[in-house]
Amino acid sequence: MKNEAAVKTKITKELRRRGAWYTMPHQRGYSTPGVPDIIGWFKGNPLAIEVKFNGNQPSAAQERQLIECEAAGGIALVIDETNLGLLWRWLDALEMRAEVEEAGVMSYATEKVH
Repeated sequence: MKNEAAVKTKITKELRRRGAWYTMPHQRGYSTPGVPDIIGWFKGNPLAIEVKFNGNQPSAAQERQLIECEAAGGIALVIDETNLGLLWRWLDALEMRAEVEEAGVMSYATEKVH
């Protein structure tokens, strides 16, 4: 990959392939500073993804937004060309959890324990 836009394209193609809903907010004069590049939902889970390239790090405002997302129960990730696999593993785990919940395995196990 040659730039941040290429990383975003790879991420959004994968999110679309897996059926996630997402948006890429544009920063304007009235926007909250540091809003992540990609905000979405996947299998009932809120996602906030800050995309970087070539060793760049999130700004202080971006870090604050990611921390607030996590505090509110969301999944907040900083993804660049070197760690796309981390995002793929998160998506795999969320798919697996959704399949287990759909099958009722978790509710069955919980009922037996209580």
